[in-house]
Amino acid sequence: MKLYPEYAVYGTLAAEGVGWVAGQLELTTACFQNCAFCRSKTDPASQAIASEKQVDKLLHELAMLPYFHHLSLTGGDPQAWEPLERLLYGYLKEGLDEAFSLQMNTVVARPIRDPGLWKEALRNVRVSLDAATSSTYQKVRGVRGWSPAFLLEQLQRLQHPRLAFICTASDLNVDELSDIVHLLEYMAEKGLVIRKVIFLPAMGVEHSPVFWRKFQAFQTDHAGVTLPFETNLAAESPLTVRTYLDNPEGSSVRCYAGSVGFHIKSNGDLYPCCLVGGEAVETCQSLRVGNVWGTPLISLQQDAHEYRGLHYADSQLPCREICQWKQLQINLAGTLAEVQHLTLP
Repeated sequence: MKLYPEYAVYGTLAAEGVGWVAGQLELTTACFQNCAFCRSKTDPASQAIASEKQVDKLLHELAMLPYFHHLSLTGGDPQAWEPLERLLYGYLKEGLDEAFSLQMNTVVARPIRDPGLWKEALRNVRVSLDAATSSTYQKVRGVRGWSPAFLLEQLQRLQHPRLAFICTASDLNVDELSDIVHLLEYMAEKGLVIRKVIFLPAMGVEHSPVFWRKFQAFQTDHAGVTLPFETNLAAESPLTVRTYLDNPEGSSVRCYAGSVGFHIKSNGDLYPCCLVGGEAVETCQSLRVGNVWGTPLISLQQDAHEYRGLHYADSQLPCREICQWKQLQINLAGTLAEVQHLTLP
């Protein structure tokens, strides 16, 4: 198993051009929710469902890449992809876990069918949690009757040792962020092992000035607070909400497209960047490398390397004005990478 401590070597690997280290795969756009800021439902390339046979073939191809470290299963919601447990079982049975790890993003909206299988096959489980009350959850996620008690029950059954929570902040829930912290503290008191909690401003959304003031106040209020889990709010590693556009050095930051990771839509379209989605697809269509369901992955990797070494200011990048890494400096240590590990000299 190729383990890179907290992915701190991403920048070095990108500079050396060794090949993909990580990637995201949309299994389906099927979901149990109707999120206010969902980009997948506006993305034509995501309006498909990957077949079990297609995904299994992809996993075997990824196992042949010498530096590939982890694949993130996303959607939609992977829980809504019917073959999920069969895929995880085959991944273990065929020893693919010796070549690379799997992690999964979910909201745990349904009972976990096989907690033991999830625990063994998934190195990381990342749960989206954007509210502490059912009323706010309905505003953000578009569903009624959400219960934190159900979520806690399912995660207690799972008892995954590398469980993380991702909270997407917006004007809809910024007043409830402290309550989310308290809810997670309560879950920890009930025996849930929480590895990390990450608070991120919703991407691709124009936030109000009031939101930024409240979000920064929330960050400041919790920077010195001792919690039973790690967060990206700690005083020594604060979440920076200023934009790269405010940074005189911002235009020289190197784009990591084609160097580190990829994103595969549920129809098989492959992009050299993990952040191409929703309204950005039309703008970024020229970045599409090919389709993994019909072309060997290794040849697509070679094509994707054409982007390696570009900078955000390059006119060749149609996405340079909407790039979401450029919009926010985000600390994703333990999940993807810290921005400073992706920005090369």
